[in-house]
Amino acid sequence: MIQRFMIISAIVLSTITGQALTQLPSLAQSPSPSSSRLSPYDVIFLAYQGQFREQGIRGYGAFIEQCYQGQLSAKKIVEAAIKANRLPADALNDSAYLKAIDSNLVSLKSNVNP
Repeated sequence: MIQRFMIISAIVLSTITGQALTQLPSLAQSPSPSSSRLSPYDVIFLAYQGQFREQGIRGYGAFIEQCYQGQLSAKKIVEAAIKANRLPADALNDSAYLKAIDSNLVSLKSNVNP
């Protein structure tokens, strides 16, 4: 079952981006203070990688499962990213940013059929 979710996860994320996951840069390092806010896709990918586990968002197959079951929202993911010091607090008030993250979640959910 876990292997199935890992395969689905890799297919879904590569479908969304049009790239193989191995071609994506690592997002494990925090952005420098002078860099701009993480893109909505980057925030979703960090969540998928388990970078917000301490904030209650599990990674990989569990992330896909939570997404598919409607347990994740843009607000919840942004709140986790803020608590993890990956986004500034004002990101929670940016409706366009939240909509973009929600759009990524909807796209992810529509590409998964557990």
